[in-house]
Amino acid sequence: MNFCTIGVNFYEGYVHYLSVSYDINILKDDAMKELYKIIHIQSGTSHISINGTEFVLTGPHVLYINELDKISFYSYSENAVSIILFKPSIINSKLSFEACNNGNFTEVTDMQDSDIISGFRHNVKISSKIIMLSIMDSLIVQKRIKSIYNLTVLQNTCSWPCASRAYLMELLFSLDRKSECDENINSDSIPDTYSKLTVDIICYLQTHYNEKITIEKLVQTFCTNRTTLLSEFKSSTGISINHYLTQLRIRMASMLLRDTELSISEICEHTGFNDIGYFSKSFKKEIHFTPSEYRNIYSHKQN
Repeated sequence: MNFCTIGVNFYEGYVHYLSVSYDINILKDDAMKELYKIIHIQSGTSHISINGTEFVLTGPHVLYINELDKISFYSYSENAVSIILFKPSIINSKLSFEACNNGNFTEVTDMQDSDIISGFRHNVKISSKIIMLSIMDSLIVQKRIKSIYNLTVLQNTCSWPCASRAYLMELLFSLDRKSECDENINSDSIPDTYSKLTVDIICYLQTHYNEKITIEKLVQTFCTNRTTLLSEFKSSTGISINHYLTQLRIRMASMLLRDTELSISEICEHTGFNDIGYFSKSFKKEIHFTPSEYRNIYSHKQN
């Protein structure tokens, strides 16, 4: 059984180390020792074991399983589990398993790329490999997994390798931000500096950054008023909500510029910017390069 995608349309024979499976039995295959796994549990109650430690999970979750982890499912809801299989080198050719674990990178951009898969490192505690999702977050994860599946199976566009890689990076970026946010919520220092409303807003933005977000929508989502929303966030973070959201989007855009061949207009759309002129202006203000200049300087060539 192949756990990578083999090019049939446009790139016959091309080996793309990214695929999606809905068959949980593949986790028993020895080939799993050569891959990272993102396991999405959509619903129900699941009884699992990761490296000998048992967990009972209720509701939607994502699991980060590295090439050495051993995972077993004792019970789960049928048709509720999907698995993304990939090698870290699909993101950046310099990201080998060893390099990701050791963090031996000389380039800042390589370090930034490795950060989004830090949850797969060998020294990560088991509980940090499990990310609880809201129903809305789970639907977003499911949508991105389905996009990767369709691109790698149908291969009906010449950009399928690049586009599927982009969806993987978007998913990893969102999950990394959510995991980081959840850790902050559970830390002792955050309540002294950030209000609960601010933390809730940050978690929302980090998951929904590629959607159309307005202050009015946030007011409705968090059942507050405009003045409280804006003042609490600015008081806690020192910047406005719009500035925070722009920085978040630009961070994702910079990764897509480095590691994919998506057009600038496609990257603009992927990261929630509705206008390419505004995107270019905002990018240059934050990064001091236009998107084209940044790509020319920092692009990582992929096969």
